[in-house]
Amino acid sequence: MTRKMRLGFYCLLVIICSAFLGCYAMGPKNADMYSRGQFTDLAKYQEERLKTTSNPVEWYYLCESYSNLKQYNKLFQCLDNLENSIRSSSIDYVYSMNPYMLRALAYTELGEYDKALTEARKDFKQPAQVGADGQMVKSINQVKKLSLLTTIYILKNDRERAAATLKTLETFDLPVYGWGRVRFEKRNGLAKGYMGLGDYNKALSNLQEEGGMAALNAVLSPLANIVLSGNQPFAEERYDSYLQVPRLFMLNKALFETGQLEKAKEGYEELLKKAQISSNGEIYWMTLYDRGRIAEKEGNLKEAAGFYQKAIEVIEQQRSTINTEVNKIGFVTNKQDVYHRLIRVFYNQNEFGRAFEYVERSKSRALVDLLASVKDFAIKGDNEKDIKIDLALNEENEINSVSQDVTVDKAKTRSSLVKSNQDLRAKAPELASLVSVTSYPIQELSKLIPPDEMLIEYYYHREDMYVFVLSRKGMIQAAKIDNNNLEADIRKFRRDLESPRSSNSSVLSQKLYKTLFEPINKYITVSKLTIIPHGALHYLPVNILSDGNKYIIDRFSIRVMPSASAIKYIGDKKSDRKTGALIFGNPDLGNPSDDLVYAEKEAKNISSIIPASKLLVRKEATETALRSFGGSYKYIHFATHGQFNPISPLNSALLLSPDTRSNGILTVGKLYSLRLDSDLVTLSACETGLSRTASGDDLVGLTRGFLYAGCKGIIASLWRVDDEATAYLMVRFYKELDKNNKREALRIAQLDAKKKYNHPFYWASFQITGNDN
Repeated sequence: MTRKMRLGFYCLLVIICSAFLGCYAMGPKNADMYSRGQFTDLAKYQEERLKTTSNPVEWYYLCESYSNLKQYNKLFQCLDNLENSIRSSSIDYVYSMNPYMLRALAYTELGEYDKALTEARKDFKQPAQVGADGQMVKSINQVKKLSLLTTIYILKNDRERAAATLKTLETFDLPVYGWGRVRFEKRNGLAKGYMGLGDYNKALSNLQEEGGMAALNAVLSPLANIVLSGNQPFAEERYDSYLQVPRLFMLNKALFETGQLEKAKEGYEELLKKAQISSNGEIYWMTLYDRGRIAEKEGNLKEAAGFYQKAIEVIEQQRSTINTEVNKIGFVTNKQDVYHRLIRVFYNQNEFGRAFEYVERSKSRALVDLLASVKDFAIKGDNEKDIKIDLALNEENEINSVSQDVTVDKAKTRSSLVKSNQDLRAKAPELASLVSVTSYPIQELSKLIPPDEMLIEYYYHREDMYVFVLSRKGMIQAAKIDNNNLEADIRKFRRDLESPRSSNSSVLSQKLYKTLFEPINKYITVSKLTIIPHGALHYLPVNILSDGNKYIIDRFSIRVMPSASAIKYIGDKKSDRKTGALIFGNPDLGNPSDDLVYAEKEAKNISSIIPASKLLVRKEATETALRSFGGSYKYIHFATHGQFNPISPLNSALLLSPDTRSNGILTVGKLYSLRLDSDLVTLSACETGLSRTASGDDLVGLTRGFLYAGCKGIIASLWRVDDEATAYLMVRFYKELDKNNKREALRIAQLDAKKKYNHPFYWASFQITGNDN
């Protein structure tokens, strides 16, 4: 091929890159690295060039490299530099949108949808009159912006605005020049939008439209072997991975959801044969998941289980904080759906042990996702430096696993990620359980259950609900439960309980007992139970469910755990070296209406019961004091306000007095950076447990945070408690603590308080989580 021909084809590539990849006005070397997806090399190249120039074009390609490498810490600073460079130059208007759109893409991938929306809504400057090429690029930019806005609205669950934005995209006028390329972008954007809204017929219509993928293939195929520089051909693998794979997935997904199972099955099989699919993690597991659903519909449960298990393997290798595929396909499938399907398949095949294993893994995945934004974990043990290195290496491997640099060996990266997870688990198993999915064999977990105790674990997802009973001997039983109206019943039960004048709670108490306990009564042969709730069951005071004659608290001594695996991480012995209690009472929140008179009285009474206690009330009850003294006492007691945030559990908090070093809001997120190591933390506060029912499994509450901080046991309330009755119950509890373990002391105190305050509102809200010794 002559130099003139290569130059002509190179110019065509620049135009095409402008339409599809955003690579405007590249030099040959930039184009070569970009087209190949060699973003590590491109970043190094651009970093060198920017030592001698501040051209916006150079900044743009550096930012593009960081974006594709998912190096967000570098990306956002780069985008600030790009924006400043654009402002101080007379660069073509095409570039003025890039900082906004790249920020919006990054925030979307990171799940920060409000920030993404703010950036995507920004307008980019554009002249009133532009040439033919400019009009084409202008149209593409507008189409991409509308498509991205639709995706963000869908992810924010704002379906009304998503539909309105999609309508605007539907009616968008195509330019005369570049009609085919803009039309492809428009149809692709419409397909993503309709798929995200669940309208698979319209998604399919746009995907199958004449001139869609076929037109793109016709444009790009001749370029597959063009020499751009040296003897290196155009990177067809990048084109295949980043254009074909997402679109083929959407096509087969639409076929599947519109009932065309045979076509979808055939298409998914072909997609799974593509080597590039493993580089598209979200698309890979969703393809496996749908392929498993097809097998399940065909009645082939063994094959379905195989696909689901493979999908979960891919899910558990992924970094929870980054979703790189959402901008390609317009929506995110709930990872918990895969676990649910596999659990159901195993249960239906009477493989209760396997089902239990994946219940634990699903809860572990939920915990990892919820804690994804926490970075400042307290490091336990003597090898803090090594653990921090392993944690950093683990994070680096996770980022590399979602990088879109085709030069990264994904198989090697996954192998490194597995090893770094194993190293972290060996040195800091509890920390590893917070940053990666961790589960343990039933035989190992059963050894942690005392001989006179049984473990009862609940799991539900939409219409299906299961309960598992595990004993010390490793025997496991299971039952399927009627999940009809369960969450509504719990909400109503809670409303009745929280009103001391209500007399309606007994009916629902018996109904919920029949639903949750009656199916497993025959398996329970002990008087002590460890309950592991799920979803709305976290909000349920199990101790006052009734068989019509007695409450559960009359028959059983109960503790609660967030998962069976968490039992491994709580201490099993009392701390003999520590004494006394650190007591926070009635902090000064700056508003007299927030004062808790009886809470202060409660704090003073408890300090007189427990020798060597430190009492902090009003302005002394600060987060600073907790950080200073929290690791020195056997007990920590909070008699204060608390608040639970079911939408953002990491922002749930205990409210303490502000001072010069802290705002007084002790959030769950902060707890993971603390080292307390107390035998017991008591949250005698308003709304410190789960204050109102919400969908989903809110694993991360104040109790989970205190467990990681080293507290062996936590007592917390499930609703806003009465000030006077709580003071009475807590004093009674601490008096019993010298004679009984924690759970039995609480049970005795509650039964005693029941005699004084008959309605469950006054005494039933407290439950113990963790070790009861």
